[in-house]
Amino acid sequence: MTFGEICKQAISLTQKDSDASYKRIVNEYRDTLRKMNIRLQELFAKLSDVSPENRFTAAVQYNRLRDLIAALSDDYLVAATRVGKEP
Repeated sequence: MTFGEICKQAISLTQKDSDASYKRIVNEYRDTLRKMNIRLQELFAKLSDVSPENRFTAAVQYNRLRDLIAALSDDYLVAATRVGKEP
């Protein structure tokens, strides 16, 4: 096997590994984005009877907004941790 062939094989293996990693990252973050959107929809459903100009204030009351931000941060950290692990 020549040096050039070894380089081509190494590039091919690297590309396959990179493609697999990219696919895993995209799938994980897509699932996480879905979860985050559901959380946002749930909050807006709870606030549907509140006028749009008062929704932020209502979200801040009872720590709803703080809890949402914490949940979204947790979702993101879980996704980032899963992506960092080998399949």
